[in-house]
Amino acid sequence: GYAPRFRDLKQQILAQVPHATVTGATGRTRSFEVHINGVMVYSKLKNDCFPDFEEVVTRVLEASQGKPVQPVTSTQ
Repeated sequence: GYAPRFRDLKQQILAQVPHATVTGATGRTRSFEVHINGVMVYSKLKNDCFPDFEEVVTRVLEASQGKPVQPVTSTQ
């Protein structure tokens, strides 16, 4: 499963944005979606690969600073 990748991403997010709430849920087969403040910013089903975790962290940091939520466009 993708649990190890989720845990890695969660750790990276919390290292930069300690007050963030990061949750995970089992979804459809092959799915790995990232939502920030209720907005889906990345879907593995659409892109067929994992998001660039550094960009995800950047997007979370920006959102925590009150900036508009932006999609994640880079992949691993």
